[in-house]
Amino acid sequence: MKTTRYFRAFTLVELLVTIAILAILAALLLPALNAARGKGQSSVCAGKLKQIALANHMYANDCDEFFVPYRESEDDSDQSAGAYWFGTRVDGVYDITESPLLGTYYGHTAKLMVCPTAELGTTDITRTPYGGGYGYNGTWFGRYRLSDTELWAIRRTAMRALARTVMFGDCGGSGKRSTSYASIRVTPLMYCKVKPLSSGERYDNALSGTMHFRHLLRANCAWGDGHVSPEPVGTINSHTHAAEGPVGYLRAENIDVYNPIRTSDEIR
Repeated sequence: MKTTRYFRAFTLVELLVTIAILAILAALLLPALNAARGKGQSSVCAGKLKQIALANHMYANDCDEFFVPYRESEDDSDQSAGAYWFGTRVDGVYDITESPLLGTYYGHTAKLMVCPTAELGTTDITRTPYGGGYGYNGTWFGRYRLSDTELWAIRRTAMRALARTVMFGDCGGSGKRSTSYASIRVTPLMYCKVKPLSSGERYDNALSGTMHFRHLLRANCAWGDGHVSPEPVGTINSHTHAAEGPVGYLRAENIDVYNPIRTSDEIR
């Protein structure tokens, strides 16, 4: 005689309870997974910044103690093309596959200039609108044009506060003074609080800070002596707020970590 076996199926209540338990577990695990992913990306970013900073020191070794300029071009009036510290500009866009000025010193590592969490506005790194997410304190470390005839440049040997001055870092900005502007674009130039003047005086920078605290509310910074550290939010710009993280300055408003000579007025 043939025996028929019957198997008890899940009831609707049991199925809903199972789904609810899985949803609760996912809700508990996802933040931890996202945090771990964020820390991993931050570590990759820090490693890249360290390579860039060390390459800049190697550049200074070969260039009479001067760090890499922010921009180098035969025609300084043509802003649509030229060699920059992070890539080459052609027809108004940047090819950041390799730095034409520093590439030799960091071993031609592909995509070194791209932060793993930066929103570049494109996936084509040969045609980026604003670079790869890292900014250079080119005003103090590179060359800064004071006027049509005067160029600020200072040797590494005259920089007495290298370990306390940021050289490279995660940078970005909204480009607009509007609290409704909810998107951050990367920028290759780090805005400092004060700039050199031909008279030797300094003045407060009217532009807002560009440190982008995109790594779990921290910005990775490569300091003048080559060490890298994740720095917390200092002063936040009033006009920048976005899902990508706040933008502003390192430290409080009365602390300047952008000037490597502090009180020296040496100008070449």
